[in-house]
Amino acid sequence: ALLNWPEFVKGLTGQVAAYNDGSQGDIRGAWNGRGYLEFFWDAGLLAPGCIAVLIGLGLLLWRDDERKPGARTAGLLWLSFALPYLLLLLSQVTHFLRNFIPLFVLCMLPIGVAAASAIGWIGRRAPRLRLPAAAVVLAVLLFPSAAQTLAYAQRLGRGDTRVQLLNWLGTHVPPGARIAAELKPLPGPLESPWIAVDDLTEHDLAWYRRQGYAYLIGSSDRWRRWDVPEEYERLSAARPAAEFGGATPRDMFGPHLVVYATGLAADDVPARLPSDVRIGGARLLGSAIGTPEQLDGGVPELKAGEVLSLRTFWQVEQPFATDYFIFVHVLSAAGQTVAQRDAPPWQGRFPTSSWRSDTLIVDVNDLPLPPDLAPGDYKIVVGMFDPATGAHPPLQIDGQTASDAATPIGSIRIVKR
Repeated sequence: ALLNWPEFVKGLTGQVAAYNDGSQGDIRGAWNGRGYLEFFWDAGLLAPGCIAVLIGLGLLLWRDDERKPGARTAGLLWLSFALPYLLLLLSQVTHFLRNFIPLFVLCMLPIGVAAASAIGWIGRRAPRLRLPAAAVVLAVLLFPSAAQTLAYAQRLGRGDTRVQLLNWLGTHVPPGARIAAELKPLPGPLESPWIAVDDLTEHDLAWYRRQGYAYLIGSSDRWRRWDVPEEYERLSAARPAAEFGGATPRDMFGPHLVVYATGLAADDVPARLPSDVRIGGARLLGSAIGTPEQLDGGVPELKAGEVLSLRTFWQVEQPFATDYFIFVHVLSAAGQTVAQRDAPPWQGRFPTSSWRSDTLIVDVNDLPLPPDLAPGDYKIVVGMFDPATGAHPPLQIDGQTASDAATPIGSIRIVKR
């Protein structure tokens, strides 16, 4: 502070400004003495510790005699930091529990004074009880904290709610099911099992089904409260398919998570194919074509250079023995391929060999259009191929084996910029 006073003042005022914006914190409100007392009494030092601090501080301040030389000085020195520090914290609008750590360390001094004085007082009056008294005093001070530590360890053992969610998804949700979640995508080389959204309640279940979402995940990190808001309960009339998190935030690590099933079914495919199309062991039911802002079953209008958003819907009837890629070709009126996308389902996260029978798979097949694409109508065809051999699985249309490896699923119209 003395060597660089301007920088010190800048840091201090900046910290004070940040702590007074009121947008976060474990305890809120300036001079929230009740919140502080409840924390120290119920969770911080706990009741025995709080009482011991007051007794020990009183002994330090008022028992400066031959047996306790310098006790008052020690008590005043203790207050010279603890009191201004506590007042500084109280004056802020935002309060974080981690800021109490220096006070917890200092509180060990008056707690130790109170404990030693109690043991000494009993020992002077009944020397035989000195050791039992020490055991009782230590038990009174340590048992509540030990019980709290045990509860914390059990809470750790139950794991983070997000880990529990991942385990549940791996057991109950078939590969390839699309999920919208109020959670950030998982980092890694493979595609996250969910797509992050800001607010699930912006759309109804019918909209999510049209986009191919089978499950929705709400998070208390978005709600900024622990109980599920009413608008989320109105989103789905059915009970959540799964819920992770205890009755209070202290019961679990991680946010409170609720999982809703959208009821996605084959009837929700925006653009159903007029024919019965089977590629390998799966039926290609149809698609949703358009832009990221609008996916439906019509003929979308796009401009050259934009991204074509495409979802393909597959009803799995028999398991695949081979990991096929799904290809998408955009064909001109002359049948020329002007854009294409070759990729495994879900960027390799859910290969076709992992597809389960009697499940509905929705794959994301977005592809950028060339910037020099001429205006006009273009046809979109879809198929599968083995990247190792180039072979295609059998393609049947209305029970007849097709001579081509691809089947049309819709069209787009390129308009002038």
